[in-house]
Amino acid sequence: MTFTSQQLDGIVENMWTTVLDLPIQSLGVIPPVVNNEDGQLTGCVHITGAWRGAMLLECPTALVRRAASIFFEMTAEEVTDAELGDAIGELINIAGGNVKALISGPTQLSLPTVVEGVHYRVVVGSSRETFRLAYDCEGARMTLRVVEVDSVGRRSAS
Repeated sequence: MTFTSQQLDGIVENMWTTVLDLPIQSLGVIPPVVNNEDGQLTGCVHITGAWRGAMLLECPTALVRRAASIFFEMTAEEVTDAELGDAIGELINIAGGNVKALISGPTQLSLPTVVEGVHYRVVVGSSRETFRLAYDCEGARMTLRVVEVDSVGRRSAS
């Protein structure tokens, strides 16, 4: 592993306070979240090259709506579904770019993928989870997951 949970915390805290000017508090390592009744969005980017894996940012829809209203300088009520996707995609792209910078050797960052819904789970094939960190922003909890692609191409138990 080429980065630590403290470095990931720093990236998330810097991104949230600098880009969005919103307070964020690390809740540390957490177990998986199940059953988000209010809906959520997940942004995912893949990193390939010297390190192979993916990063996933899972946020309640209300928190993404707040972030999108800041990004696009509009009220939360004016934010469209497309802008919600753009906002979570941009946030995970920023986080992924910062993690990519921590990896020695050539790497590439994919375009973000966005999933939205209720009661879903995003699985990156042939990977194992290496980090699951939680954060609180204005009472809403979000999760940053980092998965590493298994070098033999089989999904490891996590």
